[in-house]
Amino acid sequence: MLSILRLCVAVQNYNFMLTLLLLIVALPWMLSVANVMCVEHPRPLCGGEANIDCYLAVRNECERIEHCIDSLLDQSTIARIIVIDDSSEDTTLVRLDAIARLDARVVVLTRNAVDAFAPGKSGALASAISQCEPQEPWLLFTDADVRFDTGGVRGLLLAAQRTHSTMISAWLRCTSTSVWSRLLAPQVTLFLMRFLPFSAVVLRDARFAAANGQCMLIQRDCYVKSGGHAGLVDLVEDVALARAVKSVGGILRLASGRRIGTHLGYSTLAENFHGYGRSLAYGLGGVGAVLFALWQFGSVAFILVLCARVAPFGVAWILVVFLLVRFGNALAFSENVLSIALAPVGDLLFGIAAVIGAYERRTGGTCWRGRTVNGAKP
Repeated sequence: MLSILRLCVAVQNYNFMLTLLLLIVALPWMLSVANVMCVEHPRPLCGGEANIDCYLAVRNECERIEHCIDSLLDQSTIARIIVIDDSSEDTTLVRLDAIARLDARVVVLTRNAVDAFAPGKSGALASAISQCEPQEPWLLFTDADVRFDTGGVRGLLLAAQRTHSTMISAWLRCTSTSVWSRLLAPQVTLFLMRFLPFSAVVLRDARFAAANGQCMLIQRDCYVKSGGHAGLVDLVEDVALARAVKSVGGILRLASGRRIGTHLGYSTLAENFHGYGRSLAYGLGGVGAVLFALWQFGSVAFILVLCARVAPFGVAWILVVFLLVRFGNALAFSENVLSIALAPVGDLLFGIAAVIGAYERRTGGTCWRGRTVNGAKP
């Protein structure tokens, strides 16, 4: 009789633990579905007055910069394109000068060797702002690997105006043909969908903030009031800027940029590991990145075990579960078919990237554009 009671207690404890683990795994996925309702979906629209100054910092981008600027010149709402070269070691500056001679809207700057700004992207953009102050009411910050669709920037601007936002940031669709990039690029928005309540992003609490440095549109007055890039001390400068904007009363919105532009993802597996690992390690902190990796590994393992136990057709259940948990991200950001079909692989690789990023931060081996970070901005 005592043995039977012990067995019942053991079963109850087992079921309780199983339910608890299921909830831990399921809650982020439930949040991702709820977040679908809070994502803006700007659409390209041609026309409109030129009321945006575009800023971008470049370093060793000779193969990409011309296509990027061509797409920006195609936007009717962009009045000027201010490009600052951050000590490129290739022909980037030569190509920029050639473009500027053909179109007066393109302003080319270089870093002043004795300026007071820190090295890296934030410092370069701060230097560009100080050398060429914004004149238009809106500022667009983007990167050299971005290509905006015709009318894409105006669509983003209208989304900001419609929602009365002072800052809007969008995640663009990835055009990389690399298998690794197609698996890992969607993990960025998937991470946000699972762990950041988008409904809280519009609130004044600066802790609930996110942004994508590839596409950020900000009202000039709010940018200046926040201190801009000159006041940033975080490696993940896009999130730091979003928090600074919210701290001075700005209203932040997050958007799906799948209809307004593209970006080129990382190519090799190593580039994906180091690139995303760096963002996770400095966005979450070293300990946070490791804890996130453990959640990634644990959730994948738990779902595999659970599916294998609840039915003899474990493989079929695994496929169904992973398709369902990607539903929110696929609906909001049009996740590619490969990343959905190989969801467990992508989740595991992203967890590995987090561990690599944490290790490199711990050992001082984090690099960006050939520069070692060593705990500071690159």
